[in-house]
Amino acid sequence: MENQLEELIGYINKKISPFSLSEHAKNNLKILISKYSLEMLYECVDISFAKYLSYINNVPTEESVNIAINKIGGIAYNMALPPVEKAISHICNKGSSKFVYWNNERAKVLLHQYVKALSSHLGEEDILEDLNKEVMGLFDTHSSWTSWIRQIEKWIDDITNWSNQIILSNDSILPSSLFIKAPRNIVSLQKQINASYENNLFDCTAVIMRRLMEILLIYAYKNNKIESEIKNGDHFFNLDKIVKNAETNSKLDLSTNTKKDINTIKDLGNLSAHRILFNSTKEDIDGIKLKYRSIIEELLYKAGLL
Repeated sequence: MENQLEELIGYINKKISPFSLSEHAKNNLKILISKYSLEMLYECVDISFAKYLSYINNVPTEESVNIAINKIGGIAYNMALPPVEKAISHICNKGSSKFVYWNNERAKVLLHQYVKALSSHLGEEDILEDLNKEVMGLFDTHSSWTSWIRQIEKWIDDITNWSNQIILSNDSILPSSLFIKAPRNIVSLQKQINASYENNLFDCTAVIMRRLMEILLIYAYKNNKIESEIKNGDHFFNLDKIVKNAETNSKLDLSTNTKKDINTIKDLGNLSAHRILFNSTKEDIDGIKLKYRSIIEELLYKAGLL
């Protein structure tokens, strides 16, 4: 460990020249080396110095050197966190810089409650996507700690109530036997499709059929580790673009029938959702439900859920 410590000290001193580490800073590095890998600490040093060092005439300022060195431990702590904890930490950091008032401890408690509620319905990857997209997105639509916390509390209540809402349906379009391995959010959509059809809510049926197909397509891309092909940065393409990619994607390798029929499902869902002078009918759903069941079964396989 002593050799690693000397190596790291030399690396830092070279970057902060003409300054050098104090004995106190060296002792702190010794503690960090006992907790984290040398490779990680090198990365933490680079991150901290890139963010916090400032220069005058190509020489780092003493104040920025002290700040950068003091930040190394915190960066290492955050990097070592599990992904969900890291996302929560990122959200809290964003909140403390965005709002005039921010209660970090209260925020962490609520975010852990939110994650716990979601975990009954979603896997870790989807929870991370929710935290990074939906929760982080609240900072664009809320201007204070009070409104932010009220929204999180409402979401926790809403998610908790998901478990209390029982959807009664027969297997009129999609049989439950296909969804034994599926997460709860997928099972809920399967039940909603059947229940809306059985209660003559055919626009609802068409829209939710489209939604389930879109979600399973994304799951299939993720399962095949090719989701980057349908993303722009952190956001997935709309369904039109996903379908166009899926039709020619050799790695996804959809069957000929699915490629042919997938647009029919998409178009009916779009009409029910967006066309003012259109309503889906029982005949519309009956004409595609066998093809739809085949598409969903294939996508469940591709998504690793069957």
